[in-house]
Amino acid sequence: MTQLYPSKLYTLPLKGGEGQYKLLKFWFAGCAPCKKQIPFENKLVRKNKNLKLIHFCYSTDFKKWKEYIDANKSLGQHFYLDADTYEKYKAVFNLGYAPRYILLNKDNEIVCWECSNPNNKEIENQLLK
Repeated sequence: MTQLYPSKLYTLPLKGGEGQYKLLKFWFAGCAPCKKQIPFENKLVRKNKNLKLIHFCYSTDFKKWKEYIDANKSLGQHFYLDADTYEKYKAVFNLGYAPRYILLNKDNEIVCWECSNPNNKEIENQLLK
């Protein structure tokens, strides 16, 4: 689990996982639909070894964020966005709802800007392309 700072805004989350798809998830701890997707996310990651799940949590108390991750056994890499960093991500990724998923291909190019939730087979279909 890592707290992101503006100086690491775009580089840190994409380090590692070369040659893998990356599913970016933007969420906050009070989001019931976000929590509902965790079992589907975990299943997707276990089934697709070429997928790296990267979580970005915002609008959540730092301590509550850590407790939430531990309690919900969410797989993947987790990043905490402070308010300033979230505003930058919000502008770049046009964030307006949660959970929000963005799928990157093996070359870190966006292949799905507003992906459906992992309980839908659409993301798996994107991984097979």
